[in-house]
Amino acid sequence: MRPPTAANLLIVAAGISLPAILGAQAPAPSIWPGMEAGPYAVGHTVRHEYDFSRTFRPERDYFGDPTPGEIARPLQISIWYPAVAAPGASRISVAEYYHAMATETDFSTRTAEDLQRLIEGHKAVLMMEWRVPREAREAMGLRLDSVLAQPSAAVRDASPEAGPFPLILHMPGYDGPANHHYPLFEYLASHGFVVASVPSMGVSSRTIDDERLSLDVQSRDLEFAYSVLRSLPFVDSRRVGTTGMSWGGMANVLFASRNAYVDAVVTLDGAITMPEETGLLESVPGYTHADFHAAYLQLLVTPAEARFRPKDLRFWDALRYSDALSAEFSGVEHDDFSPGNVRLRNLAEEDPARAQRLESFARVEMEIVRRFLQAALAPEWNPGRGFPELGVPEGAPAGLVVGVERKEALRPPPSPDAFSEILRNRGVEAAAAVWREVQGAEPRSRLVTSPVMGPLFMEAMEGGDLPKALAICELWAVAMPDDVGPLFSTARVYGAMGDKARAIAAYERILTMVPEGPQADSARRALQELKGGG
Repeated sequence: MRPPTAANLLIVAAGISLPAILGAQAPAPSIWPGMEAGPYAVGHTVRHEYDFSRTFRPERDYFGDPTPGEIARPLQISIWYPAVAAPGASRISVAEYYHAMATETDFSTRTAEDLQRLIEGHKAVLMMEWRVPREAREAMGLRLDSVLAQPSAAVRDASPEAGPFPLILHMPGYDGPANHHYPLFEYLASHGFVVASVPSMGVSSRTIDDERLSLDVQSRDLEFAYSVLRSLPFVDSRRVGTTGMSWGGMANVLFASRNAYVDAVVTLDGAITMPEETGLLESVPGYTHADFHAAYLQLLVTPAEARFRPKDLRFWDALRYSDALSAEFSGVEHDDFSPGNVRLRNLAEEDPARAQRLESFARVEMEIVRRFLQAALAPEWNPGRGFPELGVPEGAPAGLVVGVERKEALRPPPSPDAFSEILRNRGVEAAAAVWREVQGAEPRSRLVTSPVMGPLFMEAMEGGDLPKALAICELWAVAMPDDVGPLFSTARVYGAMGDKARAIAAYERILTMVPEGPQADSARRALQELKGGG
């Protein structure tokens, strides 16, 4: 039996049994130069699903003819997972990850010729982006072919380990394919995570058509992927994280803010660190930064060097209810945050020192993400206690990491319904303590409102519990000093207690606050009755 390594011990801390670790075999191919894979073999599969709650194509075309095929929203889900080691099993090639782009919206089978045309087209786009001279493109094409032909670390449709394992849901960058970060996904799967990625698509087209609506759609795509993956027996549906690159590093923030089952969020030079994009998210109906409570890691180009995509850290500044880490990197660019892109882009890099730096950066990035997710998704994780010191991974080039910040979460305020339950089940004194704590952290909060307090007051009055009704009124009045509503209720309680003097004082206080109008008229009538009967 081999002794546990440091990586083994981290996995054990995340709640995975040591026997499972010691019985697994590491995959033979290297996931990334200089990195040790985790203890699990890696499986990969693709699921073609339709979300029948949404349509993607019109029912009829321009001419009124029925649209052929399914019109529901298609979602191709690429999945990496810890697998049972199968010595000698054939691993999928890197090219096969890119073949998945052919079936993102049309799930029909493609011929070998179709897939080769797709690869050739992708190579041509890359060489244009890299500004490879025409006379050098043939040689570059051969270099790309050599990488694409290499085996990955994953075996297609391999038998999964029993688990259950934490689930990571990934959203790629603007219009990006699901598989661009495959080295990160393989690495996480080898360390005991299930990773599922979907393409970045628009409302009714493969590309983003309406940016604000697309954010909502992509959030729902992640929700749908979760609903599919949670049914798998080797997935732990109660330990969920999400990663996102660029635009996806904003769509996944919206996803997490809407869904309390998401415990950890990673943005990789995310659009959530960019001014216009953050403004777009803030314009989504119902969205507010205060709704974000998950543990958070942001990795980004240091603002001083972010020329093409300038930085705006107002989302980070607004975080109050998240244990959060931020790490800035120098000497890298936006697209370098995709390890798959770095693997191909370095073929065109003429400066060996820069190629080595980018290779090292990808290694550091993946290691930090893995450490963060293992900490944030560990069963014993308790928000508000801060992260353990993750540290800069060994071997990181000098000057690569130039800024690290951390935040410790405040306890998030309860919802109005939850506050009502606290008041009903724990008593007014406990509710008042919660209100004071929340007000101290967020003075603008509106935890105590008439729609919350009014029904609770009536419940106490109708139940004959006048002391409780009075205590509710006192908290209500302190929390809403400019509102006469709690004073009317206070006067009613005193009247029921037979304390006319205090009931009269409450009504007179109302008249000092609103000397005219319907509320004043009601107070005067009540005073006349009290004084006339006295």
